[in-house]
Order: sequence, then structure tokens, then C-alpha cells
Amino acid sequence: MQAFIAVNQTAVDIPLEQLRLVVPASGQVTLSQFEAPWRIMGDSDLLAHVLAGELLINDGTTTLTQAESIQYLRPLATLPVLASSSAPTTTTSATDVLMAGMSSIPAAGTYLVWFSGDLSQSNNGATVTTSLYVNGVLLAESQRTWQRPGSSAQGSFACNCKITVDGTQVVEGRWRRSAGTATNTNRQLVLLRVQ
Repeated sequence: MQAFIAVNQTAVDIPLEQLRLVVPASGQVTLSQFEAPWRIMGDSDLLAHVLAGELLINDGTTTLTQAESIQYLRPLATLPVLASSSAPTTTTSATDVLMAGMSSIPAAGTYLVWFSGDLSQSNNGATVTTSLYVNGVLLAESQRTWQRPGSSAQGSFACNCKITVDGTQVVEGRWRRSAGTATNTNRQLVLLRVQ
């Protein structure tokens, strides 16, 4: 039987409410003595504590790294691929161009992709369009358009879709504007592997 031992990396007890167990401070609990593997692997509290670096998993032989612990709990999951920036960027392009820093070449697989951030526009009534591209090809279902309504110059966007890539393809968040200057300050491109 597959072993699941939760190893506490902190100096405080960590309750796992869904499993009805507590991992003692700087201690460990053999979860597989109390619960079936499918319940352990499906426990969102346990995964959240592993993602936070508070718990690691021991497979019965060795204590795994954080990335290995995630993979052990969720064989199809990996840490999200993340591109993030809070450096202001602008565009005056009428055609889709890369938003600064918003590109990634993920490993082969199927991903849920989120491209989000804030927007401002210098002209009343002008639009800003954001979208996702894979290897230079627009994913039309991801395209979102925001229009500046009068004096309110601030907005936000969130593009998302499911993609399958071969490990060599570039995933990009792009944008364009209809007039004036579009500005973005905070943005993220997140790819979460699902297969």
C-alpha cells in the first residue's frame, strides 16, 4: 500500500480538518494508517499546507521536496507556471502585441491558463483588448475587450482557456488599444497543468 506521511515543517500543530487529524509541531503523522489514499490525495487542506511549505510528504522511504510532495499527492498536478509583474507598461499599438513579461514555454501537457491584470486608458470611449496566443496563434475564445466609460479610467481583465502544448510552444498574453494609450501596472499569466 502507498504510504502518506505528513511531515510538519513548522513549530505549530497543523490541523487537517477534512481528514480529522492533527500533525504535531515539528512532528509527523502516517496519514495512510487512518485514511484511504484517494481521500488523502483529494484533501484540499493537505495540499494547501504543502503549497504553503508548511507540510511535506514522506513516501515511506524519504521525505519529498515540496514539488515532489505535490506530484505525489496529485500525479497530474504540477506547480503552476507563473509570469507576474507589477512594473508599469504601456501600448499604443492597434494590433495585438506582447504585454511585457507575459510569456512562457510550459512543459508538454494540457493547462488551464489565466491572464489577468488591471487596465487604464487615456481616451474616453476607447477600448483595450487582451487575449491569449499559443505559438503566435490567437485563441479567439480568450479575447476580452474593456471600454473606458467616460471619466472612469480604471478597469481590469481576465482571459482564460484550456490549451494543450507540446513543450516547445510559447504561450503569450497580448493586448492592443483602439485609441490613445493603454496602461497596465499589475499582471499575471498563470498556467495550471491538468493533464
